Amino acid sequence: MFEGIRDKVEGLADTFNKKSFRRVVLGVALLGAAGFGANLYVDHQNAPHSADYGPRADLRPVLVEAARQQAALQEWKENWQTVCYVAGQPVETASARGANQAREFLQKMAQEELVGGQAVKALEQLGTAICINDSRNAWDAVFIDATNSLTVRSDLAAPRQMLHVLEESRHAVQKTQGMVGTINTTFQETLRAAFALEADATATAMLAAYRLQAKGETSVWQTIAYDLSYIDMKAAFLGEMLKSGDEMKATRAVFDAWYDSPMRLQQTYSQTRARFENEKRWPVERPYLEKLPSNFFDRLGEMGDGSNYGANQSKNISKHHHKF
Repeated sequence: MFEGIRDKVEGLADTFNKKSFRRVVLGVALLGAAGFGANLYVDHQNAPHSADYGPRADLRPVLVEAARQQAALQEWKENWQTVCYVAGQPVETASARGANQAREFLQKMAQEELVGGQAVKALEQLGTAICINDSRNAWDAVFIDATNSLTVRSDLAAPRQMLHVLEESRHAVQKTQGMVGTINTTFQETLRAAFALEADATATAMLAAYRLQAKGETSVWQTIAYDLSYIDMKAAFLGEMLKSGDEMKATRAVFDAWYDSPMRLQQTYSQTRARFENEKRWPVERPYLEKLPSNFFDRLGEMGDGSNYGANQSKNISKHHHKF
């Protein structure tokens, strides 16, 4: 049963010609991925088993050339400069509303230096394009490593957009840390990495939202507070803060709690499968390794000041959580 459904997902790319599928990658932000998630069979009843690691490797991310990025954006939207802000560069026109909005998100993020400022520096280092996506079927937000782009839906409330930009920009940080865009590997290993990277993105975004409150920016934390999909992780964060008053321990509690939700695991599976297939349309030459290197997660959880909240010590990153 599962193999048959997987084949349907893998065959999704064949329903598009090359140009229209590339439009899907940016314009629709991986159309259909969320819908397939509800139909995929994932065995959550079997206990996770430990995963092996390969030898150490030189985890050097492959950077995307500006010409490639711009070609992808141009194919998606001819006037992409009006809705995209390339981090670290000036906005071309004052009337570029979307680009200015994206720039404002980064300016607000930078007020919180431990997570937000770290992310802004990574985005500027990579020259990532942050785009306001007005496509009706777009994902809420997505970081696309193959085209060095980050999109967020235009019709979301500003605080939710900010939360999503915080989460997705963490993947740019992870890229500079050597965990995104360094190797190609099996889908199962890609999935194991995806779980850890999504858990880290959520945990650090929650920490940033919590810290932004102290600077008068309360709307992002309020968005988390009233979102049922975050309720268990927020409880883990606040519970640890009441217990120890330690932000790093509270962030680690969110990281570990992220794995406790079958819904989050399944959603990430679905998104990872779609990205795995889309990489074939925007191929990037990277070394292929059968197993994640033993040093792959060494910097997982590293913050802007060089400290680490402990994600790289979590037992969850050394487990396979699914059977295939």
